[in-house]
Amino acid sequence: MREKIENSLSLFQILQSKYTVNYYQREYRWGKKQIEQLIDDLANVFEDSFSSCRPVELIDIDSTEKPFEYYYMGTVIVTSESGKESIIDGQQRLTSLTLLLIALKNLHKEFDSNLGIDGNVQQLICSSRLGKDSFNLEVPEWQECLKALNDGRTFDASKCSESVQTIFARYNDIVDLLNDRFDGEKKGDMISFFTGWVMYKTLFIKIVTKNEQDANKIFVSMNDRGLSLNSSEMLKGYLLSEIKDNDERNSANQTWKDMVLKIKESSASDNDGVFNTEDVNFLSLWIRAKYAMTIREGKKDAKDKDYEIIGREFHEWVRNNHKSLGLVNSDDFRDFIKVKFVKYADIYLRIKKYSDTYTEGYEDVFYNADKDLNYQAMFIISAISCNDDEETTNRKIKLVAKYIDIYSTKRLVNFSKINWNTNKADLFSTIKEIRDKDIGTIAVVLTSKLQKMDQKLSSIVNNDFSWNQFTGKYILHLLARFTDFINVSIGSTSEFPSYVNRKVKNSYDREHVLCDHYDWYKDEFSSNEEFNTFRYKLGDLLLLTLDKNRSYNDMPYGDKVTYYISNNIIAQSFCEKTYDRNPKFLALIKEKNYPFHSYESFGKNEINERQELYQSLANDIWDEGKLRNVAGSWNEELSQKLIQAKKEVGSVDLLKCSMDELTNKKVKGFEIEKNTIVSDSFVSLTLNLVDYLYFKDKETMERLAKAKFKNRLITKEANAQKINSSDKYQPIKSTDTIEVQIHGSNRDLGQFCKDLLSEFAVDSFEVFFN
Repeated sequence: MREKIENSLSLFQILQSKYTVNYYQREYRWGKKQIEQLIDDLANVFEDSFSSCRPVELIDIDSTEKPFEYYYMGTVIVTSESGKESIIDGQQRLTSLTLLLIALKNLHKEFDSNLGIDGNVQQLICSSRLGKDSFNLEVPEWQECLKALNDGRTFDASKCSESVQTIFARYNDIVDLLNDRFDGEKKGDMISFFTGWVMYKTLFIKIVTKNEQDANKIFVSMNDRGLSLNSSEMLKGYLLSEIKDNDERNSANQTWKDMVLKIKESSASDNDGVFNTEDVNFLSLWIRAKYAMTIREGKKDAKDKDYEIIGREFHEWVRNNHKSLGLVNSDDFRDFIKVKFVKYADIYLRIKKYSDTYTEGYEDVFYNADKDLNYQAMFIISAISCNDDEETTNRKIKLVAKYIDIYSTKRLVNFSKINWNTNKADLFSTIKEIRDKDIGTIAVVLTSKLQKMDQKLSSIVNNDFSWNQFTGKYILHLLARFTDFINVSIGSTSEFPSYVNRKVKNSYDREHVLCDHYDWYKDEFSSNEEFNTFRYKLGDLLLLTLDKNRSYNDMPYGDKVTYYISNNIIAQSFCEKTYDRNPKFLALIKEKNYPFHSYESFGKNEINERQELYQSLANDIWDEGKLRNVAGSWNEELSQKLIQAKKEVGSVDLLKCSMDELTNKKVKGFEIEKNTIVSDSFVSLTLNLVDYLYFKDKETMERLAKAKFKNRLITKEANAQKINSSDKYQPIKSTDTIEVQIHGSNRDLGQFCKDLLSEFAVDSFEVFFN
């Protein structure tokens, strides 16, 4: 949006005022998905403007020659009753943007910048009068937390209200998202530009009334009777308009309304005011899972693709791509609502239920939700075909959830991020590979992907996995998994939901076996730094309730170990008595050869031993071989093909490797979209690729031959040899076939192939070598 909306105010102007929030609206409820959407939307618009405007100074954001785009944040309704402005609608957005400004200000201090940061940013967060700081959002119970965040100090939110805990969690989400978004040498400069853009280019319409009653009347009028249709309603309107029979149209309309009501009832409102947009969340997730073919590349000047456009305006995307969705005649549109929408909405509701409630058989869904892996629903839905029976559907839910749990844990114990934004290229590629496949094929594909991961579970020992700034929020989850695994293995009921529930009064927390007293251990540790390195290793940690954690906090090991016997099985395992009369536990140790034993004293060697114990448990909990058992089916032909390929040849993914890796390599063939094609040289590979893509989309290839690649592509007969039995690809044997002007090295031809593949939205191109 290049032009400023008339009578709109920038965030800078909006936050010049101080606002109170009525007691019945003080809960801050935004979840991680709302924050992710906000940061993605803002950052995408900013990055597009930055690429085209190329600012040098902060003032360039306001340039009239190359203006940055504006971003409209909606309406804020306030009442000025009693001389203070009180927010009726807009609190969630203003609170989130305040947290964003605090995060940007603090992050800027950590990185070099030639620009500095706009001096006005602090006054939008809080101001000082007569030596007293006052935040622009005046909610008394929030002040301590906001002040700690604004000062860059640590803060313990565990004993605070739900709103304060949510504010603290969302602030940390924002920091993580900003770190993912703005990296590289110029991080500080980019944060400066982004901060200035957020302050002066995000717009609101502010409506002020004299009393609260009038404000609420306006709120209801705007959002009940006069609200513009959202994407869900516009998609419904389009789909229904294409159904010719009146009775069928009315029936489909009723089906849509019934399912939307169920979806909305599954989620408490977490947006401004009283509105629930869970139906919009589901529809964008479903359409992305089943139909998106492309995603925005993670490079400068990249443009939004299917994935991003669907997230913004799926109603329009469906209209423009209806044929690729199989929507051709009236019956197709009817079945899209009556069959597909109903099936996938039901699956979505099941996933939400299993995410919220620990359910036997679907534990992995709950585990992933506890790790905030909000992409698992999209993953699961992508794998399930509309024709799958109930048993197959159930198995696919379990199979995909287990894959995500193992995938994320392998990354986690290697200190690698597990969120969508960091891993979206890999995750999206996998989603497309398993989309609508039979369960045996999915099991093979997912198992193969886990086996190919650079991150290994062995890093728990090999890389001394420990509690640090990144892993800290997942340590409780891991300790709960280890403890619960032993509980269940010896026949006890799972207590995992209790272990990770931080909302109860006396919740569980991470306990250091070594107390924080270096002077007690300085004979064993050469320095306080070495002491802390060992103290934060996984091997020095276990799970205890908060009251016991505090009670044992300052006890030497010899004193506290006697109390461990009354706690969970992992804590009990430190005590000698545990091994006297505990037949099921002893039988498990013998069967699995787990290195459990008691400790009279505890130090360096013992911590390393416990690290190895956790490693042994992890190998069994996150064993990738379990995928085959869960699936109950296995595509042996595909499995053998993958195994044979590993034995016979080396390979690289052309789209992910450096072109230098192609130098002096002898090509054997390539794999594209499950088709393996023999090519005995890079020249042959290039010819065969062009032939394949020509067959896939003749019009696009001819367009590229006339424009972007006119110096490379010519029309000439080409031959290709395929070695699989698929009927999807047949070489074209006419003079219309596009061929290539061959010149350059392997590196040059590789770059041409890579550029060509990007035009066809191919995201994996495996090249095999002798």
